[in-house]
Amino acid sequence: MTRYLRRRPRHVGAPPGTVAVGDTYDQPFTVHVTRYRSDLVESGELEPGAPLPDVREGEVLWVDLVGHTDIPALTRIARYYGLSNLLIEDAVDVGQRPKLDLHGEGVFLSLRSISILPGADELRREQIGLYFRKGLVISFQEIDGDVWSTVRRRIEEEGTPMRVSGADFLWYSLVDATVDAYYLVLDRIAEGIEGMEEDIFQSLPSETPQRLRVLRREAVALRRAAWPLREALDGFARIPEERFAPETRELLDDVRDHTRQVAEVNELMREAIKANMDTYLSLVGVKQNEIMKVLTLVATIFIPLTFIAGIYGMNFEVMPELGFRYGYAAVWVVMIAVTAFMLLYFRRRDWL
Repeated sequence: MTRYLRRRPRHVGAPPGTVAVGDTYDQPFTVHVTRYRSDLVESGELEPGAPLPDVREGEVLWVDLVGHTDIPALTRIARYYGLSNLLIEDAVDVGQRPKLDLHGEGVFLSLRSISILPGADELRREQIGLYFRKGLVISFQEIDGDVWSTVRRRIEEEGTPMRVSGADFLWYSLVDATVDAYYLVLDRIAEGIEGMEEDIFQSLPSETPQRLRVLRREAVALRRAAWPLREALDGFARIPEERFAPETRELLDDVRDHTRQVAEVNELMREAIKANMDTYLSLVGVKQNEIMKVLTLVATIFIPLTFIAGIYGMNFEVMPELGFRYGYAAVWVVMIAVTAFMLLYFRRRDWL
């Protein structure tokens, strides 16, 4: 189950750029390296202590750093490629708000990945950092396994635009795949809302509030990912044009539109969840009122019957009706007549 906030420990008084990792996954630190050009693809996992690959002219190098459990090794690799301590701090901060920064000749984007775990009911929420400069892309992930399988497949296939484009296109493709995964979460929330609406009006299941609560938490998690990312992507206007190829910049505008659409639709989903909860509570209140109404009518019918039975149960010696031969039958007739009259009266008043 997702939580609203994820935090890292704050070391008060520590110098800027101090890296601290708190609330994150227990993922062993691994380094995946992919190098490609139009006629070559090389990929594999870098062994601990192995020499780091250099950036070559005419090729794209993708260094994927997975896990935050070995900060010294992560920091050493990031510094080797020219990343500052402040940028590394932002990259591994699991509570970092999505933002877009210029870093020397490169561009850094912090964003949140919200995806559906295969074979599981809950969402996986992960902080991601993406840095690129000419010929180099570095990604920071919390846990192995991601939504970038389509990107890797396009790298492996010959003749795709990925193989003949630069690092800016790879960086865009990773951002685009992350945003596309948001749509799957939206679909999941929408399906849950639709099924909930049918259940609410048919049977008012008791687990409805808990199911709505789960949907609301998922919608909140998606909002915390989409809205700040939309604001961050609006910052492309201040990035020098030479950082991106013209066609890549157009594609980034499309990603920004997708992010805005996800954010807006998610707001509608949150309103629908709230409306369903209000409807459920209203229908439960109506049902309880109907039950109380029936119980009140039953109690009202028995009030005069109890009164009559109480009078003839006082056991006084001098009661004229006690000597009447047909007194017992007469009392029953009176009781039945009173009951029939009250039922008829309630029916005419539309209380039954």
